[in-house]
Amino acid sequence: MLTCRPCRALRVARRQLLESFEPPKWVPLVYNLIALYWIADGGFDLVAGLSAKEPSIIAAVFGGFWMMIGFGLFVRVEFVRGLVNILSFLKIAFGLLAIVGGLVGSAIVGAADRPVRG
Repeated sequence: MLTCRPCRALRVARRQLLESFEPPKWVPLVYNLIALYWIADGGFDLVAGLSAKEPSIIAAVFGGFWMMIGFGLFVRVEFVRGLVNILSFLKIAFGLLAIVGGLVGSAIVGAADRPVRG
């Protein structure tokens, strides 16, 4: 594969930069703990879905999915890392939306709850 000189130089510089970067010592520990959290959370959902009085196949499937995501994080699969970035963004966005909805809802209900003077 032939590439131009500037492209080759950029590729070499990028490789050298990535090889020279070493994360702090606490990063792999926290990364593994987060992966284990995803595995444990998925396992809890899986067991809860299967051991209920009326077993929920959907809960078990989602629990298995979260466990596979956690295992993918643990073995450092790049596709799973990207998927977790998207899922984490969605969790944060919906959490913020729930906070805003709660504040607006409490403002509306609180305003309607006050006695009217007159």
